Amino acid sequence: WESKSEEAFQTELWGFLQLLHDVDFEDGNEWCSSASSDVADPHFGFSLNGQAYFLVGMHPHASRLSRKTAQPTIVFNSHYQFERLRQMGMFEQLKERIRDRDVALQGSHNPEMVGTKEVSEARQYSGKRNPRDWMCPLNVRVKATQGKET
Repeated sequence: WESKSEEAFQTELWGFLQLLHDVDFEDGNEWCSSASSDVADPHFGFSLNGQAYFLVGMHPHASRLSRKTAQPTIVFNSHYQFERLRQMGMFEQLKERIRDRDVALQGSHNPEMVGTKEVSEARQYSGKRNPRDWMCPLNVRVKATQGKET
């Protein structure tokens, strides 16, 4: 990847995720039933091989220090692990620890880290601060049996 800015990384990230999704769709995999395929839905989750993931994009030019890495990186966190943490009553504690560490590292918590189902998690994947009217560029294709085919 040739990212030289957060904008470039975000463009490259979504281009890569589109390629992954297209291959996954062509391989016959359905979108994970526990996550919405609507990128604007608060219950959206990136699906790969029928499993939903929360993604964390990291790169050398990230404005958030906790997102800086030597090479562009994508971390795939299973939605299942977050649901288990919620069931165990530990999710809120984890979210607060992450925010506290972010404040200690950078002086403020990441404003894109919502941690609730108020807005689509897709806003958080690249780590870039996006305007309120930002639209996720992923073109999700689902089988006709899942309600639509595009």
